[in-house]
Amino acid sequence: MKIKAALIPLFALGMVAGCSDSAPLAQDSYIEVRGEGHIDAVADRFQIQATATADGKDVSALKTTVDAQINEAVRLIKALGIDDKDIQALSVQVQPQWEWQPKRRMVGYQVRRQITLSVNGLETYGEALQILTDSGISEVTPGGSSVSNEEELADQALALAILDAQRKAEILAESAGRDVGDALIIVETGGSSPQPMVMRMEAVSAKADAYYSAGTSTITRQVQVRFELD
Repeated sequence: MKIKAALIPLFALGMVAGCSDSAPLAQDSYIEVRGEGHIDAVADRFQIQATATADGKDVSALKTTVDAQINEAVRLIKALGIDDKDIQALSVQVQPQWEWQPKRRMVGYQVRRQITLSVNGLETYGEALQILTDSGISEVTPGGSSVSNEEELADQALALAILDAQRKAEILAESAGRDVGDALIIVETGGSSPQPMVMRMEAVSAKADAYYSAGTSTITRQVQVRFELD
């Protein structure tokens, strides 16, 4: 994982008003800077939505058909090591089908059943997509991606932001002939986290040609720090 600290050229150098020439400046002066830290992360958790459909006039038989498709897909999915807690298979929809010419009349039903999977790792993601499409399920949609250890990475970005602030404070203080003392105030001022990304699915039906890429996202944290000047 690549870690970098990006710097924002925003700072403030100040002194508390009312200091006299004879007063000890170390206790009454400060320097205030902003620091920013970045962590580059690659998504490692992925969602897939799949829907089995069947059309006809016998709703019970249609439901049996889609249940069988879903059950077989789940059986194969579990062979990849995916836990029950990461498989949601609840919804069943029954929709009437209409014919509009020469006049409006109901001609049958469509029964749909959807499952949602959460998988870890890009390789397992590709294998799960392949299983679902090979099983005959009519609709397979990548549902997005996320970073499983985002909180840990955010803490690392926050630590980098504080180091960034300290580095800039030392540069500014040195240029003024002063030394940086203790941090008096530290405030987290903002940041950003990876947004769920929709994964592209290309050539799923041909394993040799299938390509998947999670890409890189960035976790950012920002701080404002006031340091005492010695």
